[in-house]
Amino acid sequence: MEAVSKEGRVSTTTTTTPTGFADSTVIVELRGGPDVTLRPVTDTDREPLRAYLEGLGPAARYLRFLQALPEVTDRILDILTTPPPGTLVLVALDGDEIVGEAILGADHRDPGLAHIGYSVAERVRRRGLGRAMVHRLLDVARDRGVRTVRAEMAAGNRASAALLGSVGARMRFEDGLIVAEMDCCHHDLAAA
Repeated sequence: MEAVSKEGRVSTTTTTTPTGFADSTVIVELRGGPDVTLRPVTDTDREPLRAYLEGLGPAARYLRFLQALPEVTDRILDILTTPPPGTLVLVALDGDEIVGEAILGADHRDPGLAHIGYSVAERVRRRGLGRAMVHRLLDVARDRGVRTVRAEMAAGNRASAALLGSVGARMRFEDGLIVAEMDCCHHDLAAA
């Protein structure tokens, strides 16, 4: 288990997820509390994940998935709870309640490229959870030999653009979206 606190104390126990990613559970001490557990998704997370995503509301779901989702579909839940090979999905838990999720997916056309996406519950936004999830995904991507991680977001998603810019992402506009790219080989959680 890895603990990340405001003071930077870290300890790790590594496990392997069903999708082949060596990963660890991370305890993130959010500014102003609570401590949140960040771990790989399991099949028992399906209904709690549905409740979490439904609680985001249509506007936040649009920002997360780049499409109108009046409701959370079984297809989205299938992708998130039984990820395909080369994909890691993390959930952030406050006790038993999911308060965030993040995904790292391999680009099967380019093994040096991976894609990320994430969301954070409104009640814990701006406390460091999004940043912790992005750093975790960058660490795992680097450990998997990925050179570049890409995130695509709606042009109006200022919060994600600011967060990704703050961790060194290069931004550009492409097809009406903001595309952020981060180099994994230079990423170091301790330095960020």
